[in-house]
Amino acid sequence: MNWWDIALFLAPAYVANAGAMLFGMVLKSKTPLDFGIQFIDRQPLLGKGKTWKGTFFGIFAGTIVAFALMVLFPKQAFDFYPNYLLAGFLISAGAIFGDLAGSFVKRRLLIKSGSPTPILDQLDFIVGAYVLLAIFYWPWPSYDDFFFVCIFTIITHISTNYFAFKLGLKKVPW
Repeated sequence: MNWWDIALFLAPAYVANAGAMLFGMVLKSKTPLDFGIQFIDRQPLLGKGKTWKGTFFGIFAGTIVAFALMVLFPKQAFDFYPNYLLAGFLISAGAIFGDLAGSFVKRRLLIKSGSPTPILDQLDFIVGAYVLLAIFYWPWPSYDDFFFVCIFTIITHISTNYFAFKLGLKKVPW
């Protein structure tokens, strides 16, 4: 795949990941996904920043992007997967589940919500998107493509988070 195809292919993941945070803030979501439950280590399961509304609307936004890409770029979408809408939903849900898994790991490592965790913060959602998609669709993009996605995602994640911080959408620049 070329860089444009990779960007189109993963657009639902990026939108789902950003959308969860934005919709959670805009909708003043307060109900945490883990309902405040503590794990056996007496730490929050996920943390208060992972909410039901953010989760739902993140997946929804990513799926809408997949639909839009299917309409705007039907040949590329079909070349990715014959049912790109389903693939887009899986990519979006996988991105959210990957982010949740990252939060779970951070809580186990006693890293507080909102604290930076380099690499994990940038790649948890991409790994989640790839893993969930791989359960239903095969083959994955090549290892070279995955490496490119990781580098691209790290750079994009850092720059967009800094931009969101400067706009006042985030309290911290990471």
